[in-house]
Amino acid sequence: MSNLLTSAIEKEFEEHVLHYLDSLTLNNKDEWHHILFNQDYYIAGYYECEQWLKTHNISVFEAIGYCQEYEQDNFGEQYKKYDNAETTVNMLVYALGSEWLFTNGEDFIEDLLSEEFLSNLPAPLSLDFPYVVYDMNTYELQNSFAKEEDAISEYERLDTVRENGSFYYIDLNDSSERDTLEEIIEALD
Repeated sequence: MSNLLTSAIEKEFEEHVLHYLDSLTLNNKDEWHHILFNQDYYIAGYYECEQWLKTHNISVFEAIGYCQEYEQDNFGEQYKKYDNAETTVNMLVYALGSEWLFTNGEDFIEDLLSEEFLSNLPAPLSLDFPYVVYDMNTYELQNSFAKEEDAISEYERLDTVRENGSFYYIDLNDSSERDTLEEIIEALD
């Protein structure tokens, strides 16, 4: 397949993501491609789609060939008719969007979601005190610490003091643990 994914298209996709940020979470990564490039038309209108191809210096024949090759490689057959610019461009964007997510897009979105998440942390959480101990029974913050060893010590102390305590230690610097904290925060709302 020829590489039609240019830096200009990548930049355009990054801007496109901003419109869908509320629909994207670290927990629904497997849906990102559908949400961004298949849930709605990327571009509507024949003229607008023709202009998009011209803007990105892609001929109609290149676009159709890319789409047909993408379909063959991913679905085992060519099932669409590319008889207008709107169908062609939206399928091209679907295919390029898949490539972009695989190469750079996932990291870009994860960084955006992490920034958004960290900037909206409820008080008293902050990156100044990124080590957090939560009570999973009550969803209450027990304490947050600047040093990891202090958080671990408090976590161990609380877990031995309370028989029924189910405490959880979270490091806000670890994006996978932020998912857990995000679930806790959602449960509080």
